[in-house]
Amino acid sequence: MKNCMLVVMTCVHYFSFSLHTGYVGCVMSAVAYVSSPITAFLLTIVSHRFVCVLGSLCCAIGAFASAFVPSITYLFLTLGILYGLGVNFLFHSSLCLQLEYFPVNSERPVTLASGGFSACE
Repeated sequence: MKNCMLVVMTCVHYFSFSLHTGYVGCVMSAVAYVSSPITAFLLTIVSHRFVCVLGSLCCAIGAFASAFVPSITYLFLTLGILYGLGVNFLFHSSLCLQLEYFPVNSERPVTLASGGFSACE
């Protein structure tokens, strides 16, 4: 219900159709799923903590900059790409850390930790 109201309010604010507004969320999800190789490469170079901080910054900057964009085209860049990349940095690095800390019989701890993370998302 919350996402439906967000789409309606975004359509009204930017004078756009729901099709264009819905694509912003699709781009964000696509970037969040497709950019895992970038995150895996970053994790080989720098620490998990740095990638988590970088993901938090990307999410914060993307969400903050989305409040000031003049058209929906810029919303694709801020909320779609920047926020989606930040979500991937956070989720991928947290999942790698969970598997690193629980190498044997990791099903239960990883399920509980990932469930808590996705509930906050």
